[in-house]
Amino acid sequence: MFYINEGQYFEKNYTPSEWFEIEYESEYNLSQVFVVPWGKLYRASLFKNIVYPTDTKVEDDLTTWKVYLLADKISYQNEPSYVHRVMSESVTGHVNQIDIYPLEAVTERIALLKLLGIDTTKEEKAYYWRLILCRDNALKEGNVIKYRDALQKIAILQKFHKMSNLSNKQSK
Repeated sequence: MFYINEGQYFEKNYTPSEWFEIEYESEYNLSQVFVVPWGKLYRASLFKNIVYPTDTKVEDDLTTWKVYLLADKISYQNEPSYVHRVMSESVTGHVNQIDIYPLEAVTERIALLKLLGIDTTKEEKAYYWRLILCRDNALKEGNVIKYRDALQKIAILQKFHKMSNLSNKQSK
């Protein structure tokens, strides 16, 4: 449950680059606000050529960020205006964490944001975190190929000290 207390209400306009800078902030649950398509008003033209994948359990994180990049500005109101219930039979209630946080989404974001000249430092940390999720999930499911692929990527990142600020405990 999320609450907005008195004095926490604010309105702010962001450029897409500014929005990507705050996407992983936990204050005001912005990381969850970032991903989900609901609870927002959009200019219809932003959805021209936007494709929601049909071969995945959760498509939000694979798509919503692309709409943000097409926008000229993103207006945010820190105000409770939407209620979302997670029930055991809902998608959010029973899917695996790796489906909610797909590695592919952050991989694609890093590539496109780099091409646009937008700082990807936070995306790279998210990639590593999701890579750990992917590794652990593959081990749990007995998917040897996916598990070894994740281990290889972790080893490459560690070799080049790309994730030196994360604990070694996570990568073992």
